[in-house]
Amino acid sequence: MPPTRSGRRSSAETRRDDGLTDADSRMRTADQLAYWQRISADDNGMLGGFPQVSRVDLRVSRNFLRKLSRTPNSSSSGSRSEYPFRYCLEPGAGIGRVTLNLLAPLCENIDIVEPIEKFTAVLTAADSPLVKSGQLRRVYNVPLQDWTPHSTPSYQAPPAKRGRSSELKKFRCLNKDYMPDLKSELMVDRQKATAVYLIDHCATALRLGNVEREGEGEDEAETVCRLKYENITLRDPSTVIFDFTGNDGVRVHQGIDVDPQVFKNLKIFKKSPKRDGDDIFDRLAATGEDDGRPSGGDFEGSYDLIYNQWCLNHLPMPDLVRYFSSLIPLLAPGGWIIVKENLSTAADGADLFDEEDSSVTRSDNNWRLSFEKAGLRLVRTELQTGFLKEWGLLPVRMYALRPGEA
Repeated sequence: MPPTRSGRRSSAETRRDDGLTDADSRMRTADQLAYWQRISADDNGMLGGFPQVSRVDLRVSRNFLRKLSRTPNSSSSGSRSEYPFRYCLEPGAGIGRVTLNLLAPLCENIDIVEPIEKFTAVLTAADSPLVKSGQLRRVYNVPLQDWTPHSTPSYQAPPAKRGRSSELKKFRCLNKDYMPDLKSELMVDRQKATAVYLIDHCATALRLGNVEREGEGEDEAETVCRLKYENITLRDPSTVIFDFTGNDGVRVHQGIDVDPQVFKNLKIFKKSPKRDGDDIFDRLAATGEDDGRPSGGDFEGSYDLIYNQWCLNHLPMPDLVRYFSSLIPLLAPGGWIIVKENLSTAADGADLFDEEDSSVTRSDNNWRLSFEKAGLRLVRTELQTGFLKEWGLLPVRMYALRPGEA
């Protein structure tokens, strides 16, 4: 959580032979877990009573990641994907505040490590946007210091569906307000928005074409992706006539009035040189082809992004260094390790111990020392901006890391 500068903190920087500072030696995993078990599963609980920081926190983090995604070799995926990062690991995800609002629009597949099961329950529920989109691959309900890629997941998604309908469902889950995309200059976005509009407004006709399927939106998406030039007739001013035969042999012939922009788009999608047999939604190329990595990233060289925020303050320095070292073989070529944590403001540069959640707030120097000891190279760093002074929060810094030069 982002703590205030309260009197609960004490500082001392004596480092013992085992690598622990005095602050580290006071940390107790049992106390940490007990604290989070009694915290409410909402933004207020996750953010230590400061839910108002969420919007500006996410905005600055989003800008930081966008800068990295423009860096050469930002993702190793050679397959077609609209996401800057294909495989992501998020330790300490909590209820998914960062997962849903920051990572989901940027990452095609997400694994989560979070010890508190009540927090991840909302993410693994059947109606979770991440479950519906197929982006949530695995959830590990274990403490971070005990986790390895071979830990047993408490949640594991079924094998990912491939193809255009899967991508369309992801777009639908993540873009509730897709109407502006009906006029997008990018034809692929315009086609996606138009297809989703048909799913939402022409469901009766589309469902008839695939009645053997189950699940809301499942059959309609697959039917839309199969629509050919000859399956749609346009009648001015804004009527779409569907004419096709579904999987069960039932012929569908139905006219539906649609939004004028949707009608205009369909005219564009049918424009010459298209003819019978051509796909209406030809820009919705299939994605998710196998690139040699199991879904969820369960072996070396898997993750394009490992995103750590407000969770590493629960690891003593020796465990922190071991943790960072363990991430290096999990990174795909060109992958990133992100750390976003509070900074100590102690005048002597010491780390601060917080009795409330048994955590340690480290100085910038000690964060950098932990990276160096683990064999990581600091590529980019920025301070969080936008927090109001009256909130009384500690400074927060973001670090973008890669393995050091061999």
